[in-house]
Amino acid sequence: MIKTFSARFTLGVVLCLLACAGCATNKTSRAGSTKNGKLAQQMIGTWVMVGVPSQVRAAPQKGGRFKYRTGTHWTVLSVNESGLVTENFGGSYTMEGNEYIETQEYADYRWKGDNGKSFIFQVKVERDLMTQLGVGNSYNEVWKRVK
Repeated sequence: MIKTFSARFTLGVVLCLLACAGCATNKTSRAGSTKNGKLAQQMIGTWVMVGVPSQVRAAPQKGGRFKYRTGTHWTVLSVNESGLVTENFGGSYTMEGNEYIETQEYADYRWKGDNGKSFIFQVKVERDLMTQLGVGNSYNEVWKRVK
């Protein structure tokens, strides 16, 4: 089921990312640098949220909170079990080693107050799980790669 939801919204997410490219700042991703190239490449793709550190659960069969990441931009899209999009926000990011910095550039009504803010994380990818630990923020999340 995850594949079905992912496929349905991939086109929409791609369009959102393309639209966001026009509002991107002068920041560029260091994804291609030799310092973090492997980790940066591992993070690109589609992920579904499966919990927080020490409380990881199975991926949802229907719906879920998805994170889509290119080499320079990210977006989060939540979908309920009926297929309705319930939240959407995203922006650009940079990386240096395992430090990942997201800058939010667009959002729905719920998250628009964070537009222009940056959030720092320490990240690691182990097999098909990505863990983001907030630095100076409480967003500690575990994501599973959607295949």
